[in-house]
Amino acid sequence: VSSKKKFCQGSPNGVALAGITSKRSGLSLQLEFEVVGPADLSNFGPSISASLQQLCKELKSRIIGVEVHEEPLAVHFTILEDALNSDLSGAQVLDSLRAVLRADPEAVSASKHVRAMSLILLVPGQSDDCKVMLEDLAALAAAATVFDDTDDSQAAETDVEPEEVEEPDPRKRPEYWGLKVSDLCEFYESVKDDLAAYCKGHRFAFLNGQCVHFCREGSKCKFGDHNGVPYEANEQDFEPSTVRDLVPNMHAIVARYVKPMTKGGGSSFALKKYPEGLKITHFVTHTWEEAFGDFVWTLDTALSPEDVVWVCSFALNQNADIKEAIGGELIDCPFAVALRKAVKQLVVLDKDLIVPRRSWCTYELAIASQFGIATFLWPHRDSDME
Repeated sequence: VSSKKKFCQGSPNGVALAGITSKRSGLSLQLEFEVVGPADLSNFGPSISASLQQLCKELKSRIIGVEVHEEPLAVHFTILEDALNSDLSGAQVLDSLRAVLRADPEAVSASKHVRAMSLILLVPGQSDDCKVMLEDLAALAAAATVFDDTDDSQAAETDVEPEEVEEPDPRKRPEYWGLKVSDLCEFYESVKDDLAAYCKGHRFAFLNGQCVHFCREGSKCKFGDHNGVPYEANEQDFEPSTVRDLVPNMHAIVARYVKPMTKGGGSSFALKKYPEGLKITHFVTHTWEEAFGDFVWTLDTALSPEDVVWVCSFALNQNADIKEAIGGELIDCPFAVALRKAVKQLVVLDKDLIVPRRSWCTYELAIASQFGIATFLWPHRDSDME
């Protein structure tokens, strides 16, 4: 998927759109209405167009081609990508429109007897039947009506969950355990030569549940104490089939660099660099098996240097008990909390497409879908996308 192409990802909570740069492309939308009483529809089109413009000022000079269809009553319109005097993409304008409609399902109306029922995305190049529901406005309006009709005595008897009290210390809030993309690029540049040499000179196996590195040069290994990584100079005592080559992936990064750099500080790598925390923009879903250089390349290609990412190996204290951090309800663990607070989820696809087969990765995808977090996938740099 090129950064110059438009693509979309569907989810039960709507559609996330990204990468829109085409000069004459647009987002084709449809608002469906229901007539609930006597209404004069002669001026319906102009009234709805004016209502849309007023509803979301970001739509100025972006909305064109308002067409009224009578049976069923609906309005088709297009948000252009090449509108003047705006730095917003069509997707961002659409997000603004959806946000306002969620807050007030009856915000678009030409008459008190005509109400909006749904906002639909018309998929370009497909048949009229190929539609994606973005917002069920009728359901939202019904829920609002039920709430408004509840009298004070009924409200007092209803069990209402108290509002969540926000932790004032950002260092205790997972969404502040971020690093800039530029930080990770600089980190990789500082370790990549040592990482390549170390992995070339070692193999590994698991002994009593612990990962042990074996020196290919035995007692002549030049890496000394191995930065605290458990190691053996002789692998001959182990079954050959259990010993594998050490590759420069996230496992090696955490063992050789992240753990030693944060040991004794009681902190994660991210909070060591930013003691007051740095709020994330993107939550990154990935596999530790991917080569770390490929992982950083994807971040550097898909995002901007100043974007702030949540990467678990740098966000969590790797010298602590990770199981304890995840303990309790999964929805309240640091991963889920940070993901719910992210602007977007970036799924880094490795060359072997391991990500969709990892249960934890699919859990993160499910959380993003549940909370309507825009999700986009970025392929490995060697992927054949033709």
